[in-house]
Amino acid sequence: MSTLNKAAVYVCQKTGCDENTGFTFDKPVRSIERALEVIDDYRKDGKKHPMEIVLIDDYFTTKTIEINSNSMLNAVTITSFGNKRARIIGGRKLEGWVNDQFNGVGCLSCVADFVDGEEFFTDLYVNSNRAKTTRYPDGDGLLTALDVENGKQTGDEWFNLGRGSKWFIAKTEDLEHIDNIEDAIISYYHYWIDEHSPVESYDRQTGKLVMQLKSRFYLTTDYEKVGMPSNLFYYVENIPCAFKNKGEWYLDRNSKKVYYIPLDGETADNIEVIAPAVSKIFVVKGTKDKYVANVRFVGVDLCCTKGDYRSVHYRKNDNGERVAVYTASDEQSVNGGYGAVEFVYCHNCYIDDCSIKNTGIYAVNILEGSRDIRIENTVMDELGAGGVKIFGKNIAKGNTDDYTRNIVVRGCKISNCGKRHAAGCGILANFVIGCEFSENEISYLDYTGISCGWDWGYADSGSYQNIIRDNHIHHVGMGKLSDMGAIYTLGLQAGTLISGNRIHDISSFHYGGWGIYTDEGSSFITVENNIVYRAKCNCYHQHYGSHNLVRNNIFAFAGESTLKVTRNEDHLGLLFANNIFITDKEPVYQEQFDDKYVYPCIESDSNVIWNINGNDPVMVIYKGRPVYFDEWIDQTGREVNSVICDPKVDVSDDKFIVGDDSCAYNMGFRPIKNKW
Repeated sequence: MSTLNKAAVYVCQKTGCDENTGFTFDKPVRSIERALEVIDDYRKDGKKHPMEIVLIDDYFTTKTIEINSNSMLNAVTITSFGNKRARIIGGRKLEGWVNDQFNGVGCLSCVADFVDGEEFFTDLYVNSNRAKTTRYPDGDGLLTALDVENGKQTGDEWFNLGRGSKWFIAKTEDLEHIDNIEDAIISYYHYWIDEHSPVESYDRQTGKLVMQLKSRFYLTTDYEKVGMPSNLFYYVENIPCAFKNKGEWYLDRNSKKVYYIPLDGETADNIEVIAPAVSKIFVVKGTKDKYVANVRFVGVDLCCTKGDYRSVHYRKNDNGERVAVYTASDEQSVNGGYGAVEFVYCHNCYIDDCSIKNTGIYAVNILEGSRDIRIENTVMDELGAGGVKIFGKNIAKGNTDDYTRNIVVRGCKISNCGKRHAAGCGILANFVIGCEFSENEISYLDYTGISCGWDWGYADSGSYQNIIRDNHIHHVGMGKLSDMGAIYTLGLQAGTLISGNRIHDISSFHYGGWGIYTDEGSSFITVENNIVYRAKCNCYHQHYGSHNLVRNNIFAFAGESTLKVTRNEDHLGLLFANNIFITDKEPVYQEQFDDKYVYPCIESDSNVIWNINGNDPVMVIYKGRPVYFDEWIDQTGREVNSVICDPKVDVSDDKFIVGDDSCAYNMGFRPIKNKW
């Protein structure tokens, strides 16, 4: 090897040779793994300066590429050559497409010779888009069941792992025409999760359908009870008889043929089809004793990973042994899912100016022991679950060597999440300290935009001092799941700040389409300078928490009420101050009344309240009757220094600009400088 200092190792699968060193672009190596070996050898030779791996062209991989602490691979950047962005693709290109017919439908087909029990794939990407799996009923149709295992609810057992369902009784007429049902996947939404399981068996006489994976949550068939989030509404995927719509595909495992119905303009000659082969493209992994540092991804596109995923939980059996239990979903947010890029025990790494598209689960997964990771100016789109998942360890339980902290996600565009697992979040941050999620646009996803914190209740989980600032979060929920928010917090979070975010168009299936949602035990959080409007249920909802401050926000046009607090507790739960509340017929407050007129855990004062139709705003509906401002003050002592007046907010075209002559400024309201 030359002793001259080199700055880059060039990689090209088309022209490269792994006998080369790759130090010049005209003699590249063929694989990224070889480039890593070259750099490792170079470092062992005493050259410690930062190095680049430069991709000359697109790069396909059928195995995960690992950068670990067993090498000397700190200070490595993976990037593209010149001004052409290279793609790193986690799969194979399917070629040899011909015109064909399947089930009487004109389509394209090709042979996938590599398909066997280990290589069976359940995602397909065509011309940089996710192809649709066959689905019955068509469109958004759903089926109901006659009965379900463990279908009688008792107390709170619906949340217990043992209360899930392994089987249900289908209406035999619903499934009588379906062939190959043993290769199908049963999918269903309930509560705040979506569950997916392959079929284990089906009895066509009795209608008993047994799933390979038990449901994570309790299921019922009480369809006469409107709005039951536990009811089973299911659909069937990956069946040949439903193969009929443009953009759909089907893999016949017996013949090893892939069938695809082209979109307008697509032909056998102009389609690029990728079958994913890996769940993770890169794993950057250190250890407690030897972390990996300064690994960077700059100006590259990463795409096409697998979305098949089994959720695993651990329980003790009768002998006290820890055993794995697999279910059809995680308990929330696909929190056990993987990412196309994964960091474990890494410091000072970043992803900048990249695109991560067509992932099976998350785009990025940051795990325990990782610090000072930055993800900036990156587009994450068409995601199987979500964008960025950060899941540290609970430091309150003694994991002090495993802090996950100082993670920054800034200036990114995260969109079209939940393409396979609807419960994925735009950003999911659990057991994290001092992180910042700012200036991102997060949109068109089936569940929560940004979720921060973990563990239900008031126990210390070690999540605190996080900043959620100046994000634009919109079109969240999409009417598929329940119990979500554009911004969601969970558990104690001293010093956490939610500020300057623009949030709108939040919708849920049943309950819980909320703008900002401080859930169980959320405490010591400041919520300020946000603009929240058009939420199906409430602009702001607190389940229960302690000493949260909600000030200087604009909350407008909620479907049920502007604000909601669910649980009454004997301490200050939250304080509303210096806000603008704009209603259109709906009341300002929604409270779960018991034997008291009002919950004492809320304080609220110095706000501007306005009904845009000119009528007196309704403060709350109590025992079926509206309560207006004067009675509200008299009975609750709230809003003593608040006023009913036109705040002169220009809501046309969603501007939400507060006029210079607004009465809100006399109440201490300060202008909101919102970049969106």
